[in-house]
Amino acid sequence: MNALKAFDIKLFYVFYGLADKNKKREAFFLAVAEYSEYFFYAIYFFELLLAFFCNRPFLPRLIIFPFFAMVCNLLLRRAINAKRPFILLKINNKSKHKANGSFPSNHATAAMIIALSAVKALSVWIFIPLAVLTGISRIVVGAHFPKDVLAGWIIAFAFFILM
Repeated sequence: MNALKAFDIKLFYVFYGLADKNKKREAFFLAVAEYSEYFFYAIYFFELLLAFFCNRPFLPRLIIFPFFAMVCNLLLRRAINAKRPFILLKINNKSKHKANGSFPSNHATAAMIIALSAVKALSVWIFIPLAVLTGISRIVVGAHFPKDVLAGWIIAFAFFILM
């Protein structure tokens, strides 16, 4: 096991341990992990409506770049087909996910690209910490390793820079 993989696993256990032996904290992180995507989809829909009705010139970029960020994410997931932490580490599957498709995190990518597009469309930064919380929650519930979430954020930032 190389040093980066060992660090990723150690960091995973730090985050995963945030909800151990604390049912309220576990319920909070599980709710964020499972339902924050709907919040971000609503934000994205609002961004698109606002850009459309206010005749903002960046509307096509607001559609194209998040789309391609997710396509890039999905292609990487299929090519790499990484197992999730609960499979590799034989821990509790708190999020009831499939065993494969861990790298990169779709939730982390989608939340961050939508949060960053809100900066572009609405000049609102508040959604970025919520996107970070979404990514962290995916680690806490055992659905992703930290590298999976970090890769999702990097993909989102890369496409945001292009936006």
